[in-house]
Amino acid sequence: MILEILNILLWAVAIVIILSGLDDLFIDISYWWFKKKYSRELPTLKEINDAKEKPIALIIGCWMEYDVIGRTVNLALKNLKYKNYRIFVAVYQNDDKTIAEVRKYSDNDPRVIMAINPKNGPTSKADNLNNAYRCIKSYEEQYGDFGVILIHDSEDFIHPLSMKLYNYLIIHKGYDAVQIPVVPIKSEVGRLFHRTYCDAFAEVHTKDVIVRQALGSFVPFAGTGMAFNRKVFYYMEDWDRNYLDILKKFAPVTERQINEVENSDNIAYIIGPTEEKFRIFNDGNLTEDYELGLKLHKLGFKVYFVNLMFKDDKLGDIIATKGYFPNAFWPAVKQRSRWIAGINLQNWKIHKWQGNLITRYFLLRDRKGLFTNLFLLTSTLFFLYCVLYVIDENLSLNVLMPIINTSSYLFYSLLSAMLFLAIRIFHRIHFTNKWYGPRYAIFSVGRLFVDNVVNFFATIRAIKVFLAVKGTNKTLVWDKTDHY
Repeated sequence: MILEILNILLWAVAIVIILSGLDDLFIDISYWWFKKKYSRELPTLKEINDAKEKPIALIIGCWMEYDVIGRTVNLALKNLKYKNYRIFVAVYQNDDKTIAEVRKYSDNDPRVIMAINPKNGPTSKADNLNNAYRCIKSYEEQYGDFGVILIHDSEDFIHPLSMKLYNYLIIHKGYDAVQIPVVPIKSEVGRLFHRTYCDAFAEVHTKDVIVRQALGSFVPFAGTGMAFNRKVFYYMEDWDRNYLDILKKFAPVTERQINEVENSDNIAYIIGPTEEKFRIFNDGNLTEDYELGLKLHKLGFKVYFVNLMFKDDKLGDIIATKGYFPNAFWPAVKQRSRWIAGINLQNWKIHKWQGNLITRYFLLRDRKGLFTNLFLLTSTLFFLYCVLYVIDENLSLNVLMPIINTSSYLFYSLLSAMLFLAIRIFHRIHFTNKWYGPRYAIFSVGRLFVDNVVNFFATIRAIKVFLAVKGTNKTLVWDKTDHY
């Protein structure tokens, strides 16, 4: 009876892994096909440095981030190779510690402005970003419109050249939005859970997103390191208005420049208006960034993911957003469960399967994680059992029993599944090596098991969270994650 149940489970594992493996193989082949073309189209360092600067508004959302926000703002002010910008740090009126930390900069540097949410926190991250946007509009009434709106997280290490890149691609090349890679910071000490993010982002932001773009699908934003042409937010304010009318409104003000830093009055803070208009981000969605990428694609905006690496650039290896990620089991589960609940459940419910064939394919690819996460842990355990069984048989220990017939269809199906897993391991090693070097790459194989365990429990928690709020009036609030 036990063997029969086990066989059914193994059949399910084999089928899921083979189907998912075929999907992954298509993406792998597409990457190697489009790789050279993508590299040829990337801008040069001279092009982005020579482009005339337009004003950029940087939003940094905060809830109880007093331990990291000072470092982030300080490094940005010191290191950014850009002059024409303002940093709007979005805080809550009841977050006294974060407010005190931000005021150390906003009271003394006109480039930093505190955008105070009149609500008590936490609300959702999207709600806080919406309030920051309303504060930006208040600022623009006096000083003129920005050309680009950029969003970062409170723990980010912002690349010195990133604003130069956004300015060139959005203002001078005509893209409506730009996303750059997110790079978990390389650690020299034992940081197991953090390093699973290193492996995953290295592959996703070097391969998967590039393929999506090449095939004409939507580019999902990463929630940080994402920049938008100002006209995009004008349009998002009121979808019922005619797009051409909005462009006409925007055109006369694009040349208006915000006063240079040394000549401007210091605005230490702006309190957001109490009326909740201008909701750019869906404050009921756990992954408002992913949903925004899908919306912009539907509306026909040009979104560009740019993975730009300068080998001879003394400022760094890649223009990307660097940061730390959770380095403990439960914080990692919490963060990933939010991603899964938002992408695989909420956005599935909201947006169904809308779009052309290629869009639907990538929606399916995104949402398959809801199922594959539950089976990959089982497949990993099965693989370990097979290794132990081979050792047991060679040493004639006779402790473990065979669980399948080696001449059965199930055995050959599992062999096929193992082949697809081997292809996955190869690509994980390749892309981790590309970003972090051979030592990180070799140990990424062992971290796959850890990754599968975290994703398994994150999926269980995501389903639980989603079902808890489904059909109720419960409000989704900022589920703060501790990084590192």
